[in-house]
Amino acid sequence: MLLNFAAPRTPVQVVQAPAQPATNIDALLNLSKSKYSGLKKVGDTGYYYGNNRMYEPTSYSGGKGAPANMETFGGQNFVPIDVDITGFNKSKGEDDIYTYDPSMAYLNANKPRYTPSPPRDIMSFLQLPSIQSSNMNLQPAETSYGAGRFLNNGLMSLDFGLPSGKSND
Repeated sequence: MLLNFAAPRTPVQVVQAPAQPATNIDALLNLSKSKYSGLKKVGDTGYYYGNNRMYEPTSYSGGKGAPANMETFGGQNFVPIDVDITGFNKSKGEDDIYTYDPSMAYLNANKPRYTPSPPRDIMSFLQLPSIQSSNMNLQPAETSYGAGRFLNNGLMSLDFGLPSGKSND
């Protein structure tokens, strides 16, 4: 056996899965930009998320009677709050202020899934034309040696009789 080193060579075809679209975590958590630097608006709740905390705007000024944990973002005062927000895990910190982390289970359950494009109609070439309307040239039953000898004008005409071989009389 001789090897043909001059045989044509074809380059290797690399097949890759389609690229997954980037998941927009803010969209999944219903977060949007806000006018306050460092905070994102949480849907239409009136709450804001930032620094792993949920905040609510407050009208307190920085003087007497203001909450001790008040923070200012973009000139607006906010206080950390204790609420349940869909898509976040809430835990109480050492300073008795709740922290919020995006729930990986929620994100994974709600991220868009890859849906493959539907396959081409591979059955179209397998659909046989109607036997009655076809121009099939079948050999006469007496000269055929295959399964066609059992066909009678395109229809099966087999009579297997009764199981015992007796007639219906």
